[in-house]
Amino acid sequence: MKKSLLITLFLGTVLAMPFAARAQGSYVGINIGRATNNPGNVGAGAALLSRDETNTGFKVYGGIGFTRNWGAEVGYADLGKVNNVYRFGATDTSLNYDTKSLYIAGTGTLPLNDQFSLFAKFGVTANRTSGGVSGPGLRFRGDSNKGSVMGGIGATYNFSKNLDMALEYEDFGKVDDGDAKARMWSVGMRYKF
Repeated sequence: MKKSLLITLFLGTVLAMPFAARAQGSYVGINIGRATNNPGNVGAGAALLSRDETNTGFKVYGGIGFTRNWGAEVGYADLGKVNNVYRFGATDTSLNYDTKSLYIAGTGTLPLNDQFSLFAKFGVTANRTSGGVSGPGLRFRGDSNKGSVMGGIGATYNFSKNLDMALEYEDFGKVDDGDAKARMWSVGMRYKF
C-alpha cells in the first residue's frame, strides 16, 4: 500500500509539471502549528494515567495553480509525538510514537478581495508511525504505514505579489492500521512565483 501511494504521489507531481508553465501561480511554503494525534482504542480495560497527544508540528509544501481557483499541492508534514501511559490491571504501560506524512491534494481557492482568499484541499496521504509500547516485561517497537484520505481548509492574506501568510486546519486521516488519527492547525508563510 505504501509503495503504491508513493508511486501515486510521484506520478502526480511529474504529470503536473507541464502545467506549471501555464500555471496561474506556483508557491512553496512552510507552516508550524499544533498537531494532535489520537491513538484511538488501545484495548479493553485500559485506564489512561497520563496523556500527551498534542505537540508542535510543521510542514513544508509546494503547489501550483492551474487556474485562479483550482490547483494542486504536495507536501511533507511532521505531526508530532504521542507519549501516553495506560494502566492494565496493576501494570503501567507506555505508548510512544511519532507520525510523519507525505500528501498530494487538489486545491480550490475563493479570492475574497486582493488580500484575502479562502481555500480547501482534498487528497491522499502516505502516513508513517514509528514507536512502541513498553512496560514491565514488555517491550515492542515497530513502524506502521497507512494510506488515507486527507482534507483541509484555510485562509491566506497577501502581503505582496510574492509573499502571503496561510492559516489552515488539516485532517490527515488514519495514520496506522488501528484507530489512530492525526490533524494539525498551523500558520506559515508562502513564497509565490
